[in-house]
Amino acid sequence: GSRYLKFDTNETERMRIDSTGRVTKPFQPAFVADYAGTSSVASGNNLVYPNVRLNVGSSYSNSTGKFTAPVAGNYIFYWSAIGGINDDVYRFKLYKNDAEYISSTQLRIDSPASQYGNGTRTDILALAASDTVHIYYASDSGNTSYANENYMTFGGYLLG
Repeated sequence: GSRYLKFDTNETERMRIDSTGRVTKPFQPAFVADYAGTSSVASGNNLVYPNVRLNVGSSYSNSTGKFTAPVAGNYIFYWSAIGGINDDVYRFKLYKNDAEYISSTQLRIDSPASQYGNGTRTDILALAASDTVHIYYASDSGNTSYANENYMTFGGYLLG
């Protein structure tokens, strides 16, 4: 049989280290959300990803689009997006506590007319308990961005 070290809290397993050194943490805060179906998002708005595929700890809200850190620590976030079919620059910015985190922490998509550009961005943030993180979208010319579950995702998890 497999031997492992198990950590219990009130008779509920919270972390496991097996005999090969693999660590599993089933209660580690994590989320993934996307846009279900096909739609568009207006420039100058906080994005709310309505289709929640994973939400360990219920820290992501699909009514506000915000992740709220349950504990202090380092978190990794990723977001993907697609632009529209206008000659425009589409900017998907990471916001911490309702302010732009760092101006360079954005997913910039340059889409020429009649072509969709897309991409993904990843960043690590040190958060205090109750800090919030969300994605803000604006294009340089105010155009809407295309949105669907294949291109518009937002996710993250606690590294430690």
